Amino acid sequence: MRNNPALLTVTYQVAGAPHAFLDRAGEEAGRIASVPGLVWKIWAFEHETGLGSSCYLFADRASARRFADGPALAALRAHPLITHVGCRLGVVQIALSAITRAGPVISLAH
Repeated sequence: MRNNPALLTVTYQVAGAPHAFLDRAGEEAGRIASVPGLVWKIWAFEHETGLGSSCYLFADRASARRFADGPALAALRAHPLITHVGCRLGVVQIALSAITRAGPVISLAH
């Protein structure tokens, strides 16, 4: 069986004004883009609630696991304005994802 891509979803809560956190996230985006095995990352943030979420597509589960256990998420957990950091990792189900029009995006991981 070949290595299927993996999807890592991270959620977190930002306390206080979000602009400082988002400015810093913009500085980190370039470093995150160079993470080995990362295909793409989507950023989402709800200004009204301070709830942030990110979806990362990795070429394989091992790359996703290394990132989840690595310094970037450790820094997010240690950030004084961030609470409730949660991570979920799943192997992408290619056939089902293709039915729901994710095939072209997932093909980037191969």
